[in-house]
Amino acid sequence: MRRCAQNVCGLASLAFFVIWTMFWDAPQSVSESVPSAEAAAAVVRPIALLRNFPAPQSDSSREYDAAAVQPTAKPLAFFDQIACKSALAQFANEKNIREGGRSDQSGSSNRQRQIALGMMKAVAAIGEGGGVDRFLASAMLCISSLDGLKINILNTDANAALHQSLNKLSFSRYVASEYFPGEAKSGVYKGSIRHEDLQAMSFSDNSFHLVLSTEVFEHIPDPYKAHAEVFRVLRPGGAHVFTVPFSEEDYKDYNDIVMARLHPNGSIKHGPGKPPRFVPPHYHGDPIRKEGILVFTIFCSEMLVKLAQLGFKVDIQRIWDPHVGILGPSNLLFTAWKPL
Repeated sequence: MRRCAQNVCGLASLAFFVIWTMFWDAPQSVSESVPSAEAAAAVVRPIALLRNFPAPQSDSSREYDAAAVQPTAKPLAFFDQIACKSALAQFANEKNIREGGRSDQSGSSNRQRQIALGMMKAVAAIGEGGGVDRFLASAMLCISSLDGLKINILNTDANAALHQSLNKLSFSRYVASEYFPGEAKSGVYKGSIRHEDLQAMSFSDNSFHLVLSTEVFEHIPDPYKAHAEVFRVLRPGGAHVFTVPFSEEDYKDYNDIVMARLHPNGSIKHGPGKPPRFVPPHYHGDPIRKEGILVFTIFCSEMLVKLAQLGFKVDIQRIWDPHVGILGPSNLLFTAWKPL
């Protein structure tokens, strides 16, 4: 917080955001838990899970979003929790709100700010067990407020704005990794960046309080093998805070949408997908690979059941809050907790 005051935040702005963070709960932020592993295992079509899913985006927030992307819209003024500064983000003419709205202070996208907020909420929930004073955790304004905490963090991104901020802070342990195709063994370095295959990580059991991933698991051939690995390396009471492409339109259909499969011989078979919206092969942009990175899975409610079967308790939030630069209808944040 001292860094925030030293940088740019005026006292009035700082006081506002302290009060906001301590007493405000994000508009349309809904936390629910999926059934226990035993209950989930018996579910064929988990209609009961529909009751636990966050409500759709409100009409008023949709209208706000529509105005923000108009060609003549002014930049959004907000508090950038990654930079710990007042910032501006331009959404005018933005066709993909979730990936747009780059901050003029941190360079963060709308989605990266979402994962930052989720991370701070998780740290506050971990509380004293992670070396965090519960009152101070509730008043966290921004990423620099985490400096000096006795927690271990694994970030599965070694490039984006959130990593750039976290890497400047002091924790008990902070590890950032990327996946490099062709590397046979997790834990090796390519230049200064650590390679980790999330399906077979190099870390020992119970290593981390927090694991962070945003738009990663859809690119993993066996995402649930990777989720099992995350469960293994998390400490009891720890959390995996993540985002993935999650098809709300297909939620009632239960089954994940398979965009590609990796066969034992190393070949990839594309499809079936779900035309016309999900037509394979499909690639996402990637800072390491100019050609992009292949999507294997679009997730549906099957993911929630399988995570419960692995032992996770999953909270789901829909986050929409212009005060911290988060707009759009698709801001689902998942926090998978490993029980104590």
